[in-house]
Amino acid sequence: MKILVTHSSSFDYRKELYLLIRNSDLNNEYLFILSHEADIQVFTRPLMERREINLQIAEISYPSTGQGIEMGWANVYKIPVISIYKKGSKYPGSVKLVTSEILEYSDNDEMINKLSKSIKNYEN
Repeated sequence: MKILVTHSSSFDYRKELYLLIRNSDLNNEYLFILSHEADIQVFTRPLMERREINLQIAEISYPSTGQGIEMGWANVYKIPVISIYKKGSKYPGSVKLVTSEILEYSDNDEMINKLSKSIKNYEN
């Protein structure tokens, strides 16, 4: 399963998101596309159009217009979206319109554990 991870650029996503995913067992089970991991730009819409993405994980603790657009594309192409947010963060109500599931987490371990359980629901 190919999983696209989206997020705001207004936090240290490499440390607070990418590193956690890469160092978890999830990284051995699924192919994660971390669009800002390398210094090359990943164009996500064509991947969605060609159905090369099976699931999107959206870290919504911080506002991001670009991520909202990507979530809208996923909705159009019938790609499920799991939204995650850190406890105490506020996210826009419109997220509920384009997401399949919203998960709150209080720490890194809880985030990975909840994602692990949730992703299994979307396996073919």
